[in-house]
Amino acid sequence: MFVNVFPFTNGVDEKDADGVAVPVTATDMQGYQSNPFVITDDTNLKRELYDLQKMIDPGDPDKKREIWHMYPGTYYFSSDVYLNVPKDCVAYLVTPSHMMAGGCQVGTKLFKPGFKGLIDGQVMVNGGELFLQPGKPVAELVMVKLQVE
Repeated sequence: MFVNVFPFTNGVDEKDADGVAVPVTATDMQGYQSNPFVITDDTNLKRELYDLQKMIDPGDPDKKREIWHMYPGTYYFSSDVYLNVPKDCVAYLVTPSHMMAGGCQVGTKLFKPGFKGLIDGQVMVNGGELFLQPGKPVAELVMVKLQVE
């Protein structure tokens, strides 16, 4: 059963919550270096991240709006949305329809019961380039109640 996730979040405007999902905006975006990612019995080698620089939006007549310019690939985002998952629920990220329509996806991430912290995740850009303004929604946060029998 879906749960209204808004009461369990901070950093979201109530007018943006629709009772089922809460928008998650990107405040920081990073790209993955192309070094190897290794998980074996004796090695755990993670990929390094680099900060994605903002640029002035060439479509902005006032030349004040900043955007991230992303090519096809996977990017890590962080947000200022804080989540506190109750012990009888789980929450997860889903791709909003406007991102999916543009050929982009959000990696589904599961937040287990008792999780407390800021939301982060991955954005996968497929096909062409993505121009994204910081503070725009990149994911939706959904919460469901667990039924343990």
